[in-house]
Amino acid sequence: MTLLTASTHTHGHEAELSSLAFQAASTVGDAALDREGALREICRLMTQFHLSPVELVDPAERQAALGKARRLVEFWRITPEELDGPPPARQSPYRYTHPKTGQTWDGLGRQPDWLRRCLLTEGYRLDEVRTPTAAASLN
Repeated sequence: MTLLTASTHTHGHEAELSSLAFQAASTVGDAALDREGALREICRLMTQFHLSPVELVDPAERQAALGKARRLVEFWRITPEELDGPPPARQSPYRYTHPKTGQTWDGLGRQPDWLRRCLLTEGYRLDEVRTPTAAASLN
């Protein structure tokens, strides 16, 4: 990319960000944001909604992301109240933990070698390596 194209490319993004900042300022009403505040708000929204810069500026990407979110909401019958606030906390991302080494496995995909060794040669039982949260969900 030449210096001229890089400069134009950067300027294009500045114009898009400026447009987003203007939109952000107009949507917050009386609390007009300066450029820095607008950028912070855009970054906060991107983090909150797990958006990439491309999704903000490319209408097709944005529509695809919205469509995916809507399909998930419909499939799982998620209510607006569930979307308000932080996501539910996960108790433990691991279903199995080696008692001595601390190695973990979430139960997805191929069973790891350490778990096979643990059960077949080290003498542990499955209920000894299953995490308490995984064991509670089985009852």
